[in-house]
Amino acid sequence: MHELLYDAFGIPPFVPPTNDTVGSSSKYGPDEKTKKFFSLLKEAERELYPGCSKFSTLSFIVRLLHIKTLSGWTDKSFTMLLELLKEAFPEGDTLPKSFYATRVLLKDLVSITTSDSNNLPLWLCMKQPYMFLTLLIHGPHGLGDKIDTYLRLVVDELKLLWEIGVDTYDAESNQMFWIHALFQWTTNDFPALAMLSGWSIKGALACPPCNVQTRHRYLRNRQKMCYMGHRRWLSMDHRFQKNAASFDGTVEYDSFPT
Repeated sequence: MHELLYDAFGIPPFVPPTNDTVGSSSKYGPDEKTKKFFSLLKEAERELYPGCSKFSTLSFIVRLLHIKTLSGWTDKSFTMLLELLKEAFPEGDTLPKSFYATRVLLKDLVSITTSDSNNLPLWLCMKQPYMFLTLLIHGPHGLGDKIDTYLRLVVDELKLLWEIGVDTYDAESNQMFWIHALFQWTTNDFPALAMLSGWSIKGALACPPCNVQTRHRYLRNRQKMCYMGHRRWLSMDHRFQKNAASFDGTVEYDSFPT
C-alpha cells in the first residue's frame, strides 16, 4: 500500500535530512500537496481494528472498492456492506460508515497524480515496480483515434512540465525544488501504435518501417491481407534467401527497406 501512495503522489520514501544533505535553499519542508501525502500515509498505517495486522484501513478500503468495481455494486449496497462489517468488527474499528465517507477519505489519493519522471534503462522501464498509472479510460472497447480526447489532458501536463516546470519535494533533503521533465518515447503494442501515431495497421501499407515498400498480398479465400518480404531483414548470404520452396515460391535478393 505504501508503494501505491508513493507512486500516486510521485514522492520517494522519506529519509530524515542530515547536515550533509541539506543544501543552501531556504525553502525547507514539504508543500501542501506533500503534507496531504504524508497525512494519507498515516491513514495507510492505521490498523483496521485493534489487533488487526493483515489490513490497514486504507488497504482494506482499496480492496473493497476493487471488488465493488468488478462486481458492479451500487453505492447503496457498498454502504450497507460497510455497516454490516462495522457491526461484525471489534470495537474501535476505523472503517468509514458509508460510501460517501470512503470517497472523502480517498479523495486526495485519486485526485493528485504523479508528475515524476523516471529515467530508467530500457530493460527496466517495462517492469511492474517501475510502472505507474497515468490514464484510466473506462469501457470495453478500444477508442481508436478518439484516444486523442483523453490524451489531451496528459499532453497539457507534459507541456507544463517541460515549459514551466513544477515545484517538487525532495524527501532526502526535506526541501522543495523546481523540476522540468522531458517526454522521450512510448512503448506500445501494435494496435496502440496505430492509435497514438495515426498510422494505419491495416491495408496495403500496414508496416511502419517498410512504408511504401511493404510487400502485401490479398488472400481472397481468407479475405485478409498477408504481408511478405520478411527475408529482406536477413543477411544476404542467409540460407533462407534462396529457399523458395519454404516460402512463397520466390528467391529474395532485395535488402531491407530504408
